[in-house]
Amino acid sequence: LRCVWRGTCSTIFMALVSLSQPSGREALKAIFYLSRSELLMLLVAGVAYLMNFGFFTISLAYTSLNHAALFEATASLWMVLGQLLRWAARQGEGVPTRNLLSAAAGTFGILLCLMDAPRPGEKGGAAGNLLALLSGLGSCIYLELAESLRRKLEPVVFYCYITLQFTLYNLPLALLLNEGPVLFSADPQNGLFGWLYPHPGRILAQLWMAALVDWAG
Repeated sequence: LRCVWRGTCSTIFMALVSLSQPSGREALKAIFYLSRSELLMLLVAGVAYLMNFGFFTISLAYTSLNHAALFEATASLWMVLGQLLRWAARQGEGVPTRNLLSAAAGTFGILLCLMDAPRPGEKGGAAGNLLALLSGLGSCIYLELAESLRRKLEPVVFYCYITLQFTLYNLPLALLLNEGPVLFSADPQNGLFGWLYPHPGRILAQLWMAALVDWAG
């Protein structure tokens, strides 16, 4: 349910930011002019974003926050690997040497962390690290597709549709897995609009994430 709150708030915020611009309405309507392949790319980007967010969240139950954050930030390594595969298949250009050296150093660091034993009282495990690594793959796919659609969708509009998908994907999960019944209200615990609850720890926190983490980030 918290994911639904996050996605709803960010979607509304991004839409308002777009509408505040002179050509905002036209920018939002650009989705209707995408080709079938471009719409598919947008849908895959939404799934990749969910993959990034979901695997990272699940990994926290099996590994430390430090390891989860480290492995989630491996999008650049996945990108280099993708470039290498395209080059091997003769579908793209080679990878610059400095990128290969950076990727090699990063991979070595990942292997060291995978073998790192947790300290007493600290969560740790290869399963959690691998989940966070898959989270980084989701981030890589999402960013690559964002770049591919850049000419057709403004960044804020692209992210608006991504967070809308994120909300819709999480809604049925919230209805099935939430500890209590989901209410069509602003109830701070089980309300579908609980993020609107007038408390600094709720609505201000959601707005902070929408403005600084999502929009500015």
